[in-house]
Amino acid sequence: MARIKLTKQVESLENVLEKLEQKIAEKQEKIDEIEERAEEMERDLTAAEEKRIVKLQEEIEELEDEQNNIEYALDYIREYAEDY
Repeated sequence: MARIKLTKQVESLENVLEKLEQKIAEKQEKIDEIEERAEEMERDLTAAEEKRIVKLQEEIEELEDEQNNIEYALDYIREYAEDY
């Protein structure tokens, strides 16, 4: 059987994965900045800061779910392409 070429699709999904990784890193940096600022001021996090961190963590989890789904799709595409 002829091997199916899915290079463009794979590259596109890999680019999406890269962007998701960047977004996750940016959100984690924001969390770190909030925590470091409170630590530098030798105080506990404010309620607003805690709320912001929780929101950022939820956003990270959503992005990680998307990332996992895309990785699964990539694995499936690669396996499919190898079989045909």
